[in-house]
Amino acid sequence: MPLSNRFMKEKWISSVVLTTLVAGGLFAADVAQKKMTTMQIFMRQKLGYSEKIVEGITLENYSLVISNAVQLRLMTQSNIWMELKNPAYLEKTDHFQADVTAMLDAAGASNTPVLLKAYTRVTADCVDCHQTLRIEQRARSAQEAQNK
Repeated sequence: MPLSNRFMKEKWISSVVLTTLVAGGLFAADVAQKKMTTMQIFMRQKLGYSEKIVEGITLENYSLVISNAVQLRLMTQSNIWMELKNPAYLEKTDHFQADVTAMLDAAGASNTPVLLKAYTRVTADCVDCHQTLRIEQRARSAQEAQNK
């Protein structure tokens, strides 16, 4: 290999390594600043299952939909989910579970139009619950600010 090509290759590898180290350091610093709560990690996992369901619907890969919908359903039976002891959340959970079950049934029947409608309801359930949660969080924050 000519000396100039070898030098360019070494320079390129050094640049890649340096960029990776800098990016990794920045990422690690960002993650350290944003320590996530158990609930935040849990909800990110839920989001991951939802993304896989969208992928499965798009590709008509019903087994992918089913496996991830089952995981969503199981999450609603976990201790973390049940920390939300508010009766309104329990009612919302019932709706969510029913819509996930409808999604499972449609995926099992390879019925994309019905599956898409069920997924839309599941998504609406998530948005509705999160909106309720944010309203409660704002009210709690305002109350804490008044008490100071």
